[in-house]
Amino acid sequence: MALLSQISRLIGILSRKGLIVRLTDEERAMLKDLTDKGKAAAAK
Repeated sequence: MALLSQISRLIGILSRKGLIVRLTDEERAMLKDLTDKGKAAAAK
C-alpha cells in the first residue's frame, strides 16, 4: 500500500502543477485500476 499512497500523493501534486511524469507499466496499471473504480476508491 505504500506505493499506492505515493502514487496518490504524486497525482495530487501533478494535478496542481501540470507536470509530466514517466510511470512504469506496474504503476500505470495500478493507476488505471484506481481511476476505473472511481474517486472514492482512489482516495483510499
